[in-house]
Amino acid sequence: MHFKSFIIRIIIPFISIISIALNTANAEDLLQVYSLAVQHDTGLSVALKKKIMGMEAVPQGLAPLLPSSTLTLQHSGVNMHKPVHDSFDKNGYTLSLQVPVFHWENTKGYEKSQKEEQKAILAYATAGQELVMRSVKLYYDVLSAVDGQQLAIAERESMGKRLESVKAGLEVGTAVLNDLQDAQAAFDLAQSGVIAAENQLQSRMEALKEVIGQPAGSLNPLKEEIPLIKPDPDDIESWVTKAQTENLSLQLARLDTEISAIAAQAAMAGHLPAVDLMAAHNYSDNGALPQFDGGLMNTDSFTLQMVVPLYSGHGATSKVRQAAATRNMTQEAEDAIRRQVVRQTRDAFRGVVTAIAQIKAARQVLISTQGSLETTDAGYASGIRTMTDVLAAQREVFRAKRDFSQSRYTYILQSLELKQAAGLLSQRDLEAVNAWNQH
Repeated sequence: MHFKSFIIRIIIPFISIISIALNTANAEDLLQVYSLAVQHDTGLSVALKKKIMGMEAVPQGLAPLLPSSTLTLQHSGVNMHKPVHDSFDKNGYTLSLQVPVFHWENTKGYEKSQKEEQKAILAYATAGQELVMRSVKLYYDVLSAVDGQQLAIAERESMGKRLESVKAGLEVGTAVLNDLQDAQAAFDLAQSGVIAAENQLQSRMEALKEVIGQPAGSLNPLKEEIPLIKPDPDDIESWVTKAQTENLSLQLARLDTEISAIAAQAAMAGHLPAVDLMAAHNYSDNGALPQFDGGLMNTDSFTLQMVVPLYSGHGATSKVRQAAATRNMTQEAEDAIRRQVVRQTRDAFRGVVTAIAQIKAARQVLISTQGSLETTDAGYASGIRTMTDVLAAQREVFRAKRDFSQSRYTYILQSLELKQAAGLLSQRDLEAVNAWNQH
C-alpha cells in the first residue's frame, strides 16, 4: 500500500469536509452534523493522539542505528600525606564515539517502527470512517424517528375521525356497538403508538447529542425522490476482491501480522553477535608534581568490539518461542477479520440491491393499500364490509408508509456500508448523500 496516495485519498478529503461544514450556514446540514461530531467525539480524539504518538516510532526506531557520542568531564581534589604532604586537583575529560555495525534487534526494531507509523496513520483513518458512518446513521435514525412520530400522529388523527364517525352513526342507527368498540380500540392503540414514537425520537435525539456535543435542531429531511444507484461494478465478487485489498480494518490486521513477524525475527537477536566500532579521546591533567609523574596525558583509542551471547538461562530461546506464538496469533486474527470483511461486503452489496427493490415494492404496496382502503370504505358504506375491515385497511396504509420511509434510510446506510467495507468511503460519498436532503 502506498501511504502517500492513501493519505491523499482518505485522510485529506475528510479534513476538507470539516472546513466545508464549518462554512455551512444551515446547522441542520449533514456535513455540519459530521463536523460537530469530529469536534466532540472522544473516540476520534483518542485516535488522533495515538496517531501523533505513533508518528514518533520511526525516529525512536532509527536512533539505535545511528552513531552516539558522549562527553565525560572529571574534576577531583587530591590530598596526599605520604611520602610528602601535598594537595592538588585532577582534571580531565573523555570524548567517546560508538558506531553500531551490526545489531540485529535494532535493525528489526527500525523496520518494525516504520510499520507502527503506518498503523497509527491507518488507525486514525479507520476511526474517521467509523465516525462518518456513525454520524450518518444517527442523522437518519433521527429522521426515521421524526417520520415515525409524524405517521403515528397522523394515524391517531385518522383513527380519531373514525371513532367520531362511528359515534355519530351509532346515534342515527347506521353503526352498531361492536363498531364503536373496534374504533375505540384502534384509537387507543394509535395513541399508544404516538407515545412510543415520541419516546423513540427523544432517545435518538439524545444519541445524536452524545456524539455532536450539543442538542440538534430540526434536521434537513430527505427529498421526496432520491436516486437509486446500483453498486458499480454490479458484481459482488469485484467488491469482495476490492475489500480484501482496501478495507481499513483488514489493512490494520495485516499490519499487526507484519509487525509480529518482524518481532519474531528480532527475537533471534539473543542468538546473534553484536558488533560496534568505538573511538575515544582521553585528556587528563592530574596537577601533581613532576617527581610524582604528574602532568598532562592525551590518549586515543579505537576498538572494534564483538559481543557473542553464549548462555542466557534459556531466556533468548523463550523469547523466540513467545514471538512465534504471537505471530501465529495475529495471523489467525487477520484471517478471522478477512472472513468477516468478506461477509460484511457481501451483506452490504446484497443489502443495497435488496433496499432498491424494497423501495420500489414499498411504493407499490403503498398505492395498493390506499386503493384497498378506498374499496373497503365503499364496502362499509354499502354494508358489505365491517368497521373491523376498515380499521385493518387503515392500519395497513400507515404500515406501508412506515415501510416505505424506512426502506429509503436503509438504502442510504447500506450504500455507505458497502463503500466502507471496500475501503472506498470518501468525501464525495458524504457530499452526495447530503445532496439528497432538502435544503
